[in-house]
Amino acid sequence: MNDDMPDSAFEQKLHAALGSIEKADFDAWRARHADAVAFLNPVVTELQQRKRRLFMRMVTAAVATATCVFVIWFFIPEKVSFAQAVKRIDNAKTMTWTMTSYERCRSRDGKRTWLETSRKALAYRSPGLFRLTGFDDAGNVSFVETVDGASGKHLGLDMKQKRTYWQHRAAVPVGDYSHVGPFDWVANALKKQALEFVGTRKVNDRTVNVFRWQSDPGNKVKSRSHDIWIDPVSKECVGWSSPGADEFDPATMPDRNNPAEKGGSCTILGTIVDGIVYDAKLDPEQFSLTPPPGFEIVTEPHPTVTEAELVKWLEAMARVNNGSFPAALKNHAGFEPTRWSEIARKKRQDRTEAEQSMYNLFVKYAQSGDNGPVDRFVKEHAAAGSFRYVGVGVKLGSADRIVCWYKSKSTGTYRAVFGDLTVKDVSPKDLPLPVDR
Repeated sequence: MNDDMPDSAFEQKLHAALGSIEKADFDAWRARHADAVAFLNPVVTELQQRKRRLFMRMVTAAVATATCVFVIWFFIPEKVSFAQAVKRIDNAKTMTWTMTSYERCRSRDGKRTWLETSRKALAYRSPGLFRLTGFDDAGNVSFVETVDGASGKHLGLDMKQKRTYWQHRAAVPVGDYSHVGPFDWVANALKKQALEFVGTRKVNDRTVNVFRWQSDPGNKVKSRSHDIWIDPVSKECVGWSSPGADEFDPATMPDRNNPAEKGGSCTILGTIVDGIVYDAKLDPEQFSLTPPPGFEIVTEPHPTVTEAELVKWLEAMARVNNGSFPAALKNHAGFEPTRWSEIARKKRQDRTEAEQSMYNLFVKYAQSGDNGPVDRFVKEHAAAGSFRYVGVGVKLGSADRIVCWYKSKSTGTYRAVFGDLTVKDVSPKDLPLPVDR
């Protein structure tokens, strides 16, 4: 064939060889494929679609049933585990455990960070007896506190100076557990909270299940996660982390191995409890409130906290927080209204006047056994449940803004502290929130 032949001449030659193109005969095609044509009929198509929908529903129902069976199979054992863990907590007459607190510290120039830890060993003996052992940086026992939760009596032992202190302190430092055990909140969470299974982790060479719950899920500001660790074999609670690992996990923090430095400021990160032993063998003498031989007995009177002292404390907190009253009066993860950890690590000459004032007040109340004067003032002067703090973001000096109020035990009237630190009797109707009259 001549490759140079024009396209038109080539097409003519091709038509001559193949003949004329046959016209399409649709009538004949329909006759040969009657079944296919019938299927295209709307009535038949709708019938087939109904059959298909019925089939898909049956398949979906079967999958859903299988899923439900799996979910029931998966979650019922966990509910059983929770019930067993709760029973173990409720029935334990003695316990021991370790509590480790973590802080993130930052160098003075703000360029380096590291983690610092403090460890305490705790023991519990029913009903309501506690013993807390603290350690110094070298791991030596530095102090021991024994508490009777029922009476509020307390014995503190300075193991280095061989002194006793705060023998009859009313406040219980590890919580008032006179009628329940120390892990009662864990048992309640396992019974009542919506816990989410978030995975597993290694705890003392064993793999445990981690369940998480939010303490206040509706409040984005105050909501805080808690991880509870359940051993899948023993069904016991073997520890917890507060906050949970979604917010705080020292094992994965990038600065966990950084060297510590002197000075700088620190903020609280969280706490981990582990090493729990149920029904531990404990000598009852470990919970004695009698000072051991050879210890100097130091009895210090516990003065009442006045309204003026409460106001002075509020002023000090506002001054160290750039002239505004803090978001809360108590510590929580990553927040210290007194900025104590930061201030305490500074040398005296490096503190501002406001920081030194806060430092002095903090030491004063720590020496008398209180973490600030607010709790004691409320206990001594305020009607039950009447104290309310609303000072978040209020500027020091704001005469028209209430910082806090309470109902006086002695007079029955409401007293309010304003942003300019004046204190006045107020009518319940003039308070920013409703109160029980």
